Amino acid sequence: MHSREVRSLQGGTSLSEREALLALYNATDGDNWNIPGGQNFWVTTTPSDPCVAMWAGVGCDTDNKITELDLGSRRSFGLKGAIPSDIGLLTNLEQLNFFINQLTGPIPTQIGLLTNLEALSLINNQITGPIPTQIGLLTNLERLTLSNNQHTGPIPTEIGLLTNLGSLNFFNNQLTGTIPMQIGLLTNLESLDLGKCIVRGAYCAC
Repeated sequence: MHSREVRSLQGGTSLSEREALLALYNATDGDNWNIPGGQNFWVTTTPSDPCVAMWAGVGCDTDNKITELDLGSRRSFGLKGAIPSDIGLLTNLEQLNFFINQLTGPIPTQIGLLTNLEALSLINNQITGPIPTQIGLLTNLERLTLSNNQHTGPIPTEIGLLTNLGSLNFFNNQLTGTIPMQIGLLTNLESLDLGKCIVRGAYCAC
């Protein structure tokens, strides 16, 4: 796989957001992604704007800010590799979905910079390592789904800061330790699933 570059354009999406997308593409074997419709605007030979050119899986608001990155919910894009730290440059994201891919390595700590996130789904990958404590900075989260991965270590106590959560799913990981009492602070929680994790304490999988 060879790297792609992004050059500055007049107006449109910010340069930092375009650089973040290209870093993701290069880190996750983008040349072999399964692009719906077979068109890959991510690798056009001329500079293109992710919002104006409607790059596959990218959603934007009326100001050409990237608010959604959906590379999994409708079909797997076939991402392989680790999520790059550059993901933290996409600070306008409200929805981040890498459902059913082949991602490996840990969740980068820079995930904590995405403070506008309302939904984070990394279901069905091979992501490893602990759940970063920086997840507690995502106080706008309403849905957090990390099920069917290989996360290890305890559930961070910072989870209690996510008071807008309605759904929390860590099903089928290798989490250990006790369920933090801070989960009791999640008064909007309607669904909690910690099944197939080696954790101790009372909870309801529903």
